[in-house]
Amino acid sequence: MTNIKVNSVKICFDEENLRFTLYRDGTAWEWNPSYEPYLEYQGGKLRFKDAVSISHEQVENGVGTGIRSRYEGFRIGEVEIPYVFETYVWIEQTTEDIYFEWIPVCEEGLRVDRVYWPGEMAFEEKKESWHTLLNLQQGLLIPNTWDTKLGEIFFGGYFGTAGGYMPWFSQIKEGEGYLALCETPWNAGYQAEHPAGGPYTHVNVWFEPSLGRMEYRRVMRYSLLGDCDYNDMCKRYRRYVNEQGR
Repeated sequence: MTNIKVNSVKICFDEENLRFTLYRDGTAWEWNPSYEPYLEYQGGKLRFKDAVSISHEQVENGVGTGIRSRYEGFRIGEVEIPYVFETYVWIEQTTEDIYFEWIPVCEEGLRVDRVYWPGEMAFEEKKESWHTLLNLQQGLLIPNTWDTKLGEIFFGGYFGTAGGYMPWFSQIKEGEGYLALCETPWNAGYQAEHPAGGPYTHVNVWFEPSLGRMEYRRVMRYSLLGDCDYNDMCKRYRRYVNEQGR
């Protein structure tokens, strides 16, 4: 287990199952234990842990501290392909935001259809104070006790459509929450699941190729907030938009 801490925020990385847990002032945001990082291609799916060679290193620079992982080579049947990608998960020192970056390095031998990473949070308590925010049409707030099953999301959850007008989602429990913001939304979207009556709601991001290649770095930014509600999440996104000059 590798731990990285910056002020009140900490990330824990389990090298065995490749899952992360995020902490802010004692509140934990743990990935769903049943989730495994994976990517899909036309013939099936490959788990990150299926890579022939996996390595991890801690990286510290002038803006933040984090963990860089390299996944090199995969076997499909009897054939080993040279596909390589990296992930970089780090905490920015000034904002305490946590960045999840998926970085293609060598795309030979495999045409990826989707990457499912980072994973959904374990959000299992059947409480009305546990709720999920989605940018579905005019906006949707789903308590974990909601009686109605969440159906198919418009346009498959692509960001920039009625299924996800703004590229973010959020979950809040007992006044503690996170905002997951996609900084590279052009070939990305989200999927979400809420059964009738709960007790859980799961939501996570996915990334697709551009003209047949993953080609560029994909970035999610997680902001952990305390004493918050949906208004604070909207204000945090508005602040991000203003910073971008939009």
